[in-house]
Amino acid sequence: MDVDACARSLGTGKGERMSEVEGTVDDATRHMIDLLTPMGPIVAKRLFGTWGLYLEDRIFGLVHDGVAYFRTNGATVTKYIAAGSRPFHYRRADGRSTVMQYHEVPDSVLDDPDLACAWAYEAAAAPV
Repeated sequence: MDVDACARSLGTGKGERMSEVEGTVDDATRHMIDLLTPMGPIVAKRLFGTWGLYLEDRIFGLVHDGVAYFRTNGATVTKYIAAGSRPFHYRRADGRSTVMQYHEVPDSVLDDPDLACAWAYEAAAAPV
């Protein structure tokens, strides 16, 4: 699906207003905001030591330690796994590791702005 079709399916006003950042972002988060600007206004917010990426108040991605992750579900996770993507996980205060429904965005996707936007739209639109 191309960026315009994705925008129509989500009802976003593609490119209506500038992206917003709450605080000073790292280079990787800035790159993701710039890469995904064709989707419409991307908002980056601090979220438990990482950055959350939002489209129209829907969190669809994370950037942690320079690595971008998109939200996945049962319908989308297989293509991330097939591309060799690892799930996002964090270590809790009690030492246990928690895996979340976000997978690393493959380099091949990040190298193609249209594909990156399509995968990001899919992450934003997918039911959790």
